[in-house]
Amino acid sequence: RFETNENDSCVLCVSKKHSGSLVMAPPFYAKNSTRNRFSRLPALLLQDHFACCWPAEEAQKKFSEWWHDAEENLLSYSFETVAPRVLGDHGATPKGAYLVLTAIAKEDQMLSPAQVLQLATKFKLPLNETLFIQTSNPAALALENALHQERWTMDNFDADQLLSQVDAGVMQYFLRHEDVQGSILEGFVLFKL
Repeated sequence: RFETNENDSCVLCVSKKHSGSLVMAPPFYAKNSTRNRFSRLPALLLQDHFACCWPAEEAQKKFSEWWHDAEENLLSYSFETVAPRVLGDHGATPKGAYLVLTAIAKEDQMLSPAQVLQLATKFKLPLNETLFIQTSNPAALALENALHQERWTMDNFDADQLLSQVDAGVMQYFLRHEDVQGSILEGFVLFKL
């Protein structure tokens, strides 16, 4: 649970967890491995993602721009690679293979969610569902308490019902959990900005 002072002007972020394997890029490398299926598949998935998001004649150019921008600015992008039956099952079996951007690091620090959103928008990267709500809103504490209480029994439909009851919250996503993982919900990531 987060301790919040009355004078704090913070935001509670609630994100749904996906079941997959961590990969960082560029260059593409997975935990303790490189140049194998754990690092090659995410590279192909991200190139396919660019091909779907950008006109055909621009897709490879935009991918190269993203790569160059990351190298020039010393950025390391972290993605969750979700691929049914390819990289081993991790909980719910997804409906298809995809990537979800989870974080971006610059040298020895993590970028803020606002900075991640800015870069993800610039390059049309796949973002997870995330709800942003001011901690000064009484609904934030009620939501946090409900998530802690129900976290072991809640499916995705129940989570959507709970999250939709929050007034003054802002939801952003590129990938909806229901569309790619179905009703099984692995859990939540809660953090305070």
